[in-house]
Amino acid sequence: MQNDEVLECEYVVRFDDMDNERKLSNIALLKYLEEPGGVQTKQIFGSMVTPKGVWILLNWRVKKLKEVAWNEKFKIKTWPAKNNGLYCIRNFELYNEKNELATIASTKWVLVDNITKKIVRDVKDIIAKYPEYNKMLFEDDFPRLKEPKDIEYTYNYTVQRHDIDVNGHVNNVAYLEIAYEAIPKEVYDNYNFRNIDILYKHSAFLGEELNVGYEREIVDGKEQYTIVIKTNDKVNAIVRLS
Repeated sequence: MQNDEVLECEYVVRFDDMDNERKLSNIALLKYLEEPGGVQTKQIFGSMVTPKGVWILLNWRVKKLKEVAWNEKFKIKTWPAKNNGLYCIRNFELYNEKNELATIASTKWVLVDNITKKIVRDVKDIIAKYPEYNKMLFEDDFPRLKEPKDIEYTYNYTVQRHDIDVNGHVNNVAYLEIAYEAIPKEVYDNYNFRNIDILYKHSAFLGEELNVGYEREIVDGKEQYTIVIKTNDKVNAIVRLS
């Protein structure tokens, strides 16, 4: 896939990107995936902030096909794939050093006004600035993540300064880090999650107390964990790992 609509960036797995198997961790994976989208916005508008506001992430959908090892070079290809005038779908493909497809990912974004902090309802003129490549990576839409009824709350967390991003709220990858703290240690140490789905519902801010719990299910013979992150009765994010 080589065309003007696709942005390609190259990286290398650093020492602090590794998991306990010396492979690219899921947390580092998400950090690398979100980078090229900001790069493309800066190329178009000269900043990560567009004339109407900043892009805010609503959903992650990630499927790992192959592992990427420490010190291995890899490249990420990304493109805006679909929009309805309100939200935009951005897709990603990660290729390993052998040029094998290692990860596919899809994200959903909305534009938020910097002053009012409200969703911008008409973004057609902003989206028109981006090259669009109509290639989808998943046959169906984002999974409908709901708060499970049988949640075991195992972890409380106070939002720290290092969790906050340039938009003043908890960074989207930090929710995955917080979710990992809630699941049992033996699961964290021994289970290699290859599918990551995240739904962001309400922003969390510095100093807020988060209540985190999980539900374990067996789906198609495999373990699946749904982690809910809440502030009081408000759901901030739902993370599903399988």
